[in-house]
Amino acid sequence: MLKKILKIKNLGRLNIPNKDDNSENNNDDFSFKKNTLIFGDNTYGKTTLVSVFKSLKSGESLDNRKKFKSKEAIQIKIENYQDGVSSFHEYTKDTWGNDNILIFDSDFIKDHIFSEDQIKSEHLKSLPRILIGDCIKQEIDGINLIIKCDKGDCDNCEFCLNNKLSKHKNTFSKDYQLAPFLQIDTEILDIDKKIKEKENVLSIDEKLSDLKKKSQESDFYKFDIQAIEDLFDKKINNIFESIIEKHLSEKTNNLEKAKGFLGYGLRLKKDNICPFCSQDTTSVQGFMDNLSSYFDKEYIDFKDEIEKFSKTFLSFDLEKELLSFDKLSFISIEELINKEEFEKVMTNIQNKVQQKKNDLNFDCDFKNDPEFTYLKDIFSKSKGILTEIINKPALTYLEKTKLNQDLSSLKLNKYRYSKEGATFFNEYEMISNKLKSKNTNKKTAQEELKKKVNTIFEDNLQNINFFLSELKADFQITKLTPSVDNRDRNNYLKIGEYTLTASKASVNTK
Repeated sequence: MLKKILKIKNLGRLNIPNKDDNSENNNDDFSFKKNTLIFGDNTYGKTTLVSVFKSLKSGESLDNRKKFKSKEAIQIKIENYQDGVSSFHEYTKDTWGNDNILIFDSDFIKDHIFSEDQIKSEHLKSLPRILIGDCIKQEIDGINLIIKCDKGDCDNCEFCLNNKLSKHKNTFSKDYQLAPFLQIDTEILDIDKKIKEKENVLSIDEKLSDLKKKSQESDFYKFDIQAIEDLFDKKINNIFESIIEKHLSEKTNNLEKAKGFLGYGLRLKKDNICPFCSQDTTSVQGFMDNLSSYFDKEYIDFKDEIEKFSKTFLSFDLEKELLSFDKLSFISIEELINKEEFEKVMTNIQNKVQQKKNDLNFDCDFKNDPEFTYLKDIFSKSKGILTEIINKPALTYLEKTKLNQDLSSLKLNKYRYSKEGATFFNEYEMISNKLKSKNTNKKTAQEELKKKVNTIFEDNLQNINFFLSELKADFQITKLTPSVDNRDRNNYLKIGEYTLTASKASVNTK
C-alpha cells in the first residue's frame, strides 16, 4: 500500500515538504493509514493530488499541471510498503507505476455507474459484467495464460508466439514473397537444369538479332559435315594412275607435289612446248597424253574441293567459336562439348585431312571412324541449334510474361528446398503449429467455461428472482445468456442477453 509522500515539487500549488530545496519529507506528515481523510479549501491541491495517483496508476504525463512559470522539472517521490519491504515510486523513472490503485471520482462514475433514466451504449460496455466464484476465476486465469503470460517472454503463450512468428517472418528473403513460398509442398527435380533452360530462352530472345548474325557466321553452321565425310572418303581411280605414279616415283621424292606440279604445267602448256623448260615434248607424246587423261576436269575439281575444305577445316578454332557467343551468354553449344575430348578428336581428324590434302588417294575412312562420328554428331547438333536460332521468331509479351513467372516459381522452389529455405520453413511450421494448438486449447477452455457459467446461471436464476422480489423490484429476469469475451483479459464473462418482465409490461433488452 502507499505509505507516505516524500516529495512533490513544481506541481501546481503543492510543495512537499514546504521548502524550496530538494529535501524530502522526514516526519509523519502526508503519511497514509488504513483510512486517510484529505480535506482543504478550493485551490489548495486536492485535485492535483488525485492527478498524481491517476498518473501513478496509468503512467499519464503530469506536465500540463506543472507549476506556472517554473523552469524546474516535476519531482515526485512516494514510499510504498508491501510485505514488510519499502519501495519508492519516482516520477519519470522506471519505478513510477502501481496498478493496485482505484480512484472513485466523476470520471469513474461516468464510465462505470448507471445514474440516468435510461441505459445507454456506454453503460452497457461495463454494466453487465459478472465474475462468479474462485473456480471460475481460476478457469479465466488459465485462459489468460494461454493468451498472454505475465511477463511477455515465455515463447509459449499466443502473445509471445505471435511476436516470435512476426520476427521470424521479417527474416524471410526480400527477393521472394512469403505466401507462395509457404504453399510449396513438392520439390521439383533437376531444378538447376530447368532454371537454366528458362534463363537461356529469355537470354536468347533478348539478344536474338545478334545471335542470328553470329549463328550464320559460325563454322558450326557453315560446315556441311556430311559433305566433308563424302568428299574425303573419295579417291582418284583412273587407268592412267599407276603409269603416272610409276614414272613420278622414279623421278621425284614427293609424289603428290609432283602431281600438282605436272597438273599445273598441263594447264600452262601451249602446243608441244614445255611451259617450264621450253623444250619440244613430241618425243614423249605418249606420256603427255597419259598426263592429260589423268589430270582431267574431274581430278582438278576434286583437288580444288579438297583444298578448299581442308583449309577451312584445318583452321577451325574451338575457342574462337565459343568466344564469339560468350558476350551474348549463349551456352547451348558449349554444353554439348567436352572441350578436352573435342580438341583431341579434332587434332586427329585434322591430321587425316592434312594427309588427304597431300595424297588424294589417302583412305580417310571417315564413315567408319568413331572419332569422326563423334565430331559429326557435335557439328550436326550444333548446326541444329544455330538453325533453330536463325529461324526463331521473337517472343510475344504473353510468352515473356509466362516464362518470367515460371522462372520465378522455379527459383522459389529451389530456395524452399535449400538449407536456408528449409530451416526457415521448418521454424515457421513449428511456431504456426504451436499457435494452432494454443488456439484450440483456448477455444476448448472457453467452451468449458461457458458450460460451467451457464450451469451456475441456470442454477441460481430462481434465487436471483427471489432476491429481486424481496428488493421490491417490479420485474423478473426470465433468461440470462452469459458468454466469453476475450477483448479484455480482466472481464471474460458478461451477460450477453437478458429479458426483464415487468409487473405491468414486458421489456426486452439486449
